[in-house]
Amino acid sequence: MDKLKGIVLYDIQLDGNLNGVYINDHPLTNGEILTETARFIQGDGGFRGNGTMEFQCVWFDQVEGPISASLTFDITNGVIQAQWVIDGETNPTFSGYGFQMNERQIAISYWDV
Repeated sequence: MDKLKGIVLYDIQLDGNLNGVYINDHPLTNGEILTETARFIQGDGGFRGNGTMEFQCVWFDQVEGPISASLTFDITNGVIQAQWVIDGETNPTFSGYGFQMNERQIAISYWDV
C-alpha cells in the first residue's frame, strides 16, 4: 500500500484542548470520518505564533480501536508541523503540516512516516 494520507480538522476548546475529526485513504475505512481528542499538556506561542505545543491524544481507529499517542506541534510563523508518536514507540507514526484556519479551528494534512 502507498503511504497513508489524510486530513484532520481540530476544534480548539477554551482550555487549549483539541477535538478533531479526520479522514484518510486507508482502504478499510471506506472514507469514514473518525474522531481524535488531544489534551493540552504544555506549550507556548499559541497556534499562530512561534513555539512548541504538546498534547496527549487518543484517536478512534476503525480497524485498531482506540490508540493513545503524544502529539507535538512545532509552530513557525503560523505554520504548524505536527508529529504523532504512538505510546510505547520512539519514532513518529504520522507527520503533517497545517494552519489555524480561524479563531477556533486548525486543519492539518498528514501522512504516515
